[in-house]
Amino acid sequence: MVDTPGMREFGLSSLRRGELANYYPEIATLATACHFGDCAHIYEPGCAVKEAVHQGQLPASRHNSYQKIYHSLPA
Repeated sequence: MVDTPGMREFGLSSLRRGELANYYPEIATLATACHFGDCAHIYEPGCAVKEAVHQGQLPASRHNSYQKIYHSLPA
């Protein structure tokens, strides 16, 4: 938690898109069943993470949070 007067933004230094799923334990677990090993869990067919959201096994809000951070990171 960061609570410093004057601080308005907090970033994840040196984190890359391909590493993000590792910081979401439930997504990292599901990702092992994705069709493609380099699945971003956003666009790809055969994505176990997207299927879990569709089936109600992963909250859509959690996946949305993942997507927002994913798109803010460098490739």
